[in-house]
Amino acid sequence: MIAGPRPQTPEPKVPLAIPLSVADGTKMFPATIVIDRVDYQTRMVHDTGLLIDNSPPICGNLSDGRLHHEDAAYWRFADEYCFTWDMMTDPHSSIVSLTAQVLQGGVGVSDAIEVTDTHRHAFCVPLNATTALRHNTTYNVKVVAINGGHRRLTCSSASSGMLVDLTVPNSDVAAAPTVNDNLPMQPAIKYSASASTAYASWQGFADPQSGVVSYDVQTVITAEDESIVRMRPVNVDLLQEYEAHHYHFQHRDTVQITVAGYNGAGGVSAPVSSGGFLVDLTKPAVIHATIGESPEFNRLFQSSADRLQVNFKFRDDESGIGLLTVDMYREHHKITRKLGITFQTTSADT
Repeated sequence: MIAGPRPQTPEPKVPLAIPLSVADGTKMFPATIVIDRVDYQTRMVHDTGLLIDNSPPICGNLSDGRLHHEDAAYWRFADEYCFTWDMMTDPHSSIVSLTAQVLQGGVGVSDAIEVTDTHRHAFCVPLNATTALRHNTTYNVKVVAINGGHRRLTCSSASSGMLVDLTVPNSDVAAAPTVNDNLPMQPAIKYSASASTAYASWQGFADPQSGVVSYDVQTVITAEDESIVRMRPVNVDLLQEYEAHHYHFQHRDTVQITVAGYNGAGGVSAPVSSGGFLVDLTKPAVIHATIGESPEFNRLFQSSADRLQVNFKFRDDESGIGLLTVDMYREHHKITRKLGITFQTTSADT
């Protein structure tokens, strides 16, 4: 018995829309069977599979600034806006596209541009003269992530924002900062007898937008032959003072302390120097010291019992003579005792 022809069936539409009810992350392997009108069939199984993803990406954490895991509050560049992110992912179809847009008060400042390199988890949105960031204005960034699923689902996240500070500390402050060669509340020194110690304190650094957050302290040493050594700057916190005991000063070195302040956006002020001090590691030189009127020889005898005359001259070419003290001693029965008489003067030539 010969079978009759198979009834005519309409040509299937391509592509086919097949309703499914499966969980996200399920991998499907469609099998296609094609049967012609004489019952010959072709079977094809798609070995690559099809992953079902009906959920949007996870936007994770978005931080302002260049440093990962540190959400910056201030920014100092007008021609770019940088941000970082972490835990931004899509567990099923991954993230295939990422766009970023700079906002100010919820309004777009720049166009939404595609993030070309998503592996670094950091990106800077370039800005031009028209879209440049303005001083003392707060901006943030909006990021949109698109997954690789068939529905191209998205998630969006906005950063907390940064205040733009395009100036450096003390650029718009009337009073200039000062640096003192001593600890706080102490008068500045002009001379030092220490070969290893330097002190400094300062005041007056300010920034009205992002504040002053740290200082660079540099020690500048000028030797007797006028050669200059600049020690590597040391960054210190907000104590506004510096003390170190690791130096190797030489006799007649001149030492200055230079301080520069950093604001919260990273801008650094012009350096401010102290008056400096001279290192004096030698004792005063004795030109002469005699008993009696003559500077050339000692007097051996005198008739006065209530008066003793001395003649002396000292010199110190570096720091000078600050104070000279004369103490009186008496020898009696070969025992020397100090008398309760002390004479002080600021003159080195008396």
